[in-house]
Amino acid sequence: VPRLIGFRYFEKPAGGAHVVVLAVEAFGRHAFAYRLPSAIGMGLAALAIGLAVARATGRGAIGALAAIVLCTMVVPVVVGTTVILDGPFTGFVTASIALAWLGLESPRLGGRLGLLALAGLAAGGAFLVKGPLAIVLAALAIGPWLLWERRWRDLVLIPWIPLLFAALAVLPWGLAIHEREPGFWRTFIWVEHVQRFLKPDGNQHAEPWWFYLPVILVAALPWTLAVPAALGGLPVAAGDVRLRSWRRLSICWIAVPFLFFSASSGKLATYLVPLLPPIAGLIAIGLVRAFEQRPWFERPTRLQHAPALVLLLLALSTVVAAAATDLPE
Repeated sequence: VPRLIGFRYFEKPAGGAHVVVLAVEAFGRHAFAYRLPSAIGMGLAALAIGLAVARATGRGAIGALAAIVLCTMVVPVVVGTTVILDGPFTGFVTASIALAWLGLESPRLGGRLGLLALAGLAAGGAFLVKGPLAIVLAALAIGPWLLWERRWRDLVLIPWIPLLFAALAVLPWGLAIHEREPGFWRTFIWVEHVQRFLKPDGNQHAEPWWFYLPVILVAALPWTLAVPAALGGLPVAAGDVRLRSWRRLSICWIAVPFLFFSASSGKLATYLVPLLPPIAGLIAIGLVRAFEQRPWFERPTRLQHAPALVLLLLALSTVVAAAATDLPE
């Protein structure tokens, strides 16, 4: 039963507390242990988006760049070094969507089923950390993408596989909490999610509809400044089917959840963190393809490497400083 300073706490499942407790049991009660789940979560998001971009482009270096872009955005740096649920949640959600896409693009039936099962387990992990928003985000990304690709058969048949494995991941704790606290699921689903989304008055996170427009620009800094250059490299040739598929998924992954969150009466800046991995992927792909169209890219000078080196050093120093700072007693 989730508790907060001794009181029953029905706003979130217990998974987020479990991972922190495991880290503290393993490493002791200090800043590193408390922050480790958040760091691992953002690391998982970077790994998942890097693997997916590498598969989409056929170039591992672009996948690595996508991971670096994500890890050096301002909000992932903060979330990945802060004791909040958004780090583990973003890691699981990103893994779920990326694995689902990899499975749907797999030419082998066994590989497809295995990847879809892993996608479901990742979605179940995200559910245990923060609730049904995990399933909603995956559906809002994958569903419109399948419609855009006109894959009607997959749209009807495929979702049941990851949903089954997500349910299997949630079921043990879900049954246990229902036995101990029969009112948990009604409070958690209806009050904390449905009413929070629909209720226009009295919401503890009430914000105007345009709230997320400046948030997403700030969240992706400093890479927001690279978006105009990246746009020039995003057009895809007709024959590059896999890259076109990934670009369409990324657009759906960003745009549809963004509209969904904007329509909600309750808003927090951290709700948009799961949208940053596809943004990082598109920036990495667009920048490399745009630069490759310029002759000087073939023989870059040390001066041209300097901005990337400075950015990397700043990001690393920020992460090290944050991890080394002790939490108050």
